[in-house]
Amino acid sequence: MEEIADGVFIETGYEGVNVGAILTSDGVICIDMPSYPRDARDWTNRVERLHGRGVRYLVLTDYHGDRILNTRWMSAPIITHQVVSEKLNAYDRRYPQQLIDSLIQRNPVLGREFTSSPVVQAAVSFSGKMSLRVADRSLILISRPGPTPGNIWVSWPDSGILFTGDSIVTGVHPPLGEMCLHDWIDSLERLEAGTHDAETIVPGRGEPGDPDAMIATLVSYLWHIAELVDQHIAAGLDRQGLTGRIREITRHFESRTPSPLPSLSPARTSSPDWIDLQVAMGLQRAYDEFLLASSEPVV
Repeated sequence: MEEIADGVFIETGYEGVNVGAILTSDGVICIDMPSYPRDARDWTNRVERLHGRGVRYLVLTDYHGDRILNTRWMSAPIITHQVVSEKLNAYDRRYPQQLIDSLIQRNPVLGREFTSSPVVQAAVSFSGKMSLRVADRSLILISRPGPTPGNIWVSWPDSGILFTGDSIVTGVHPPLGEMCLHDWIDSLERLEAGTHDAETIVPGRGEPGDPDAMIATLVSYLWHIAELVDQHIAAGLDRQGLTGRIREITRHFESRTPSPLPSLSPARTSSPDWIDLQVAMGLQRAYDEFLLASSEPVV
């Protein structure tokens, strides 16, 4: 656990996602949960030792399985985007087995502790922007569609700290499977232009680093995808034909990311098959997004 500012702690050592904890005089605000039960219990115990009043709120930055499956260990009210809340409400009492199986496949040792636990619903949700004040800390929760329609950023303006969830990741391939491509690019370009007072960015996965470099690398990659899809459609090619461009896309990412994927710890790196699937799904979503935009009347 690293204290990156007075009373702001992050942990980037768990397999899967990064997690954060912000101390207030009336308890702790936590951001996201570790992906595996053992790590979730460990994080909960460590956070509860930070403050006698325990955890006041748990904020989830999206609805991916590796963020939502272990919220029960925290026993705190959950705050999410409305899209995430609706996703949780749609589950039939328990989390879908495919979410659990995906994490077991990534790490069979850590994954063997998973059980089909009851779904923990959001206590509070919002759709645009939400102010969260607990005692002496005021946070801003902002809807920022990107990797999913339900992504949010968590900003503490007084400290210049911004938690971006999977909108920014380092050293690993970004999750593209449910992306909103143009919204994602727009959010990052606004951040790059200084519309947020963000001096320290905590990515959703991987180590924090130089904010400008992190943003520039991801924006370049997303624009590469956008241009490829645009050219594909302009050439009159069909949606399925994009699967032949997967290796071109992944090679582009590997050539531009500061930490090439093969050099990373296996525990922090997604499998090539998972990356290929993410790219394939992302390209097809981008194709549909481009077609929808082109069919909308100009006002």
